[in-house]
Amino acid sequence: FAFTGEGVPPLPDWMADLASKAGDMGASAKEKAERDARWIGDWSDELTVSIALREWDRAVSLVEEGEGKLAVMPPLAAKLNPLKASLTTALLQSLSAPSNRKSTVVSLIGLLVRLKAGAAARSTFLAARADVIKKCVRKITFEGHIGTYIGDLATVVFTGIKNTADWFLASFKQNEVASSTCHS
Repeated sequence: FAFTGEGVPPLPDWMADLASKAGDMGASAKEKAERDARWIGDWSDELTVSIALREWDRAVSLVEEGEGKLAVMPPLAAKLNPLKASLTTALLQSLSAPSNRKSTVVSLIGLLVRLKAGAAARSTFLAARADVIKKCVRKITFEGHIGTYIGDLATVVFTGIKNTADWFLASFKQNEVASSTCHS
């Protein structure tokens, strides 16, 4: 090897190539980190807007997309977990509305199951239905005849339980999600 005037031998060609490639890899890693950060920002903004606008299907799809990219974008977890919790809370709140129809309940529970919140969906649904049945029972008027009152009470309670069971079975198609003995 010939020495340069500085006392350091020149790098062989293969080492010079390796050094330049290492520099390129550092730049591409930085570019990837910047791209990932930009994607995470756009994704979290879009999810936040979807939750605010109550676009539940879109929001759940975005969470699923985020979960799919979590392995290659670890910084995503800092945004994903709180936004997923916020979405789950909003869906549970929507599920607890007493004015929900069967189709709405089935749809909301389906979304919660996709978010792996089946147990919370089950207990929220049953609590909401219990409240609806109690309110219906309180609306029954007693007009002096016990037999009529008991007949009305039986009709309201039986219909409430029948509808609850029907909605429950339509919503929770998988036995693991429907069972209260499952452990998540």
